[in-house]
Amino acid sequence: EDKSFIFISRYLSWFSILLIESFNPVTQAAAFLTRDNAKIEIDRVLKAFVKEKKPVYICIPQDIAQLEISDKDVDYGWLSDRETLKAVTEKISEKIKNSEHPIILADVLTRRFNAVRELKTFVKKSEIPVTNFVMGMGIIDSDYKNYLGTYLSDYGNPSAKKYLETTDCLIAVGNIYSDVNSLGFKLPYNINSHIAIYGTYTYVDGVKYENVKMSDILRELSETVESKGYNFEKSELGCDEVEAGGELTSDYIYSKLQGFLKEDDIIFSDTGSAFYGMFGLKLPKNTSFNIQALWCSIGWATPAVFGAGMAKPNSRIVLVTGEGAHQISAMEVGNMLKYGLKPVIVVINNSGYTIERMLSGKYDNEFNDIVSINYSKLARIFDGDIWSTRVDTAEDFEKALRVTAIMKKLCYVEACVEKMDSPAMAKAFLCGNKIEQPKKKYKQKKEEKLSKNTDSKYSTIVHESLQIEE
Repeated sequence: EDKSFIFISRYLSWFSILLIESFNPVTQAAAFLTRDNAKIEIDRVLKAFVKEKKPVYICIPQDIAQLEISDKDVDYGWLSDRETLKAVTEKISEKIKNSEHPIILADVLTRRFNAVRELKTFVKKSEIPVTNFVMGMGIIDSDYKNYLGTYLSDYGNPSAKKYLETTDCLIAVGNIYSDVNSLGFKLPYNINSHIAIYGTYTYVDGVKYENVKMSDILRELSETVESKGYNFEKSELGCDEVEAGGELTSDYIYSKLQGFLKEDDIIFSDTGSAFYGMFGLKLPKNTSFNIQALWCSIGWATPAVFGAGMAKPNSRIVLVTGEGAHQISAMEVGNMLKYGLKPVIVVINNSGYTIERMLSGKYDNEFNDIVSINYSKLARIFDGDIWSTRVDTAEDFEKALRVTAIMKKLCYVEACVEKMDSPAMAKAFLCGNKIEQPKKKYKQKKEEKLSKNTDSKYSTIVHESLQIEE
């Protein structure tokens, strides 16, 4: 007698209820499969997943895991309601026609709902100025003539701020209106009171239109909206060049990353003080930029790089992360090596949860200290083709980036900066530039340098490469 089967069957009723009740609030759809409902519930949940692009949950008890069910194909796609689509498109077109200073505000949900191509077509045909929230970086190419750059609220790019605050017709496409993504909720209106186009519905002047695809609306607008030849001024995009000093600083790191990134890169930046430095960058053409500025959970980016590498093995993938976020999931570097992936990983080590110190104002609070790890050595514990180094000067960091550009293997750079060193954007947004240095002076331990006379077996190829280049 299979006792496990008896156990599962005996408690199926209350157990399934508890599971569904626990997952329903955090998923678009959830199901507990039984012999009678398996096919119906699987199809129901997957249809919700495809349409809404949100998490779903299916529980498969072991006593039905091998159960045969119908294999009839099901179309999980859906179509926009044609009458609603026509009505909302006409209303939006009329508002744009009657406006003098329209502006498009793009964001990350445009990518999630596979509408980037349609957005770009609409932007170019209408010639309406366009900006984006920080999670929407990379959706519009930085060199496009009507691109104003990323909206940075009070912390940079005054042109985007000006046009968003004075527009008479806001067209928000796929926006997540969170505190970090919008840099402080500083816009003087509720987005849903204007034109707000989401994946499956759209708001126009506060009226909600259901069952219309974002991609369909943008496609229709591209056919109906005529360009008026709008005049506007643009701020200079990109971060300022920072001259090399002695010790390495965050601002120098990002000024160098600006030139290091290249066309078609897939970029990840984990949550923390480190990702604020990425907000002001001018990204090259066709780059995919990925950050988490909604829930701001940490540690997700390292395994996300592994997933992206498996999906796009021929693309260059770049990770910029703080050591606090990275240590949560650093073991995924081993999986990258196992499967032959070759990302460039930059770990900015400022000795602890700096963003939490900034938010609390208690810079010497031991709660935000974390275990000291030599990350460049940690990377070498995995079997595989890897080059790693640890740098703490501007000169060595610049050399390390040059080396990674010519390496054909996973490259791992631990960039050590002073405790409390953080990007200018993080200082401005989190604590109004009021950063006090900690009482104890922090110094990283010295290690191998990128000089030509070292005998480190991990640096031989590096020095030969530098000698050839120089």
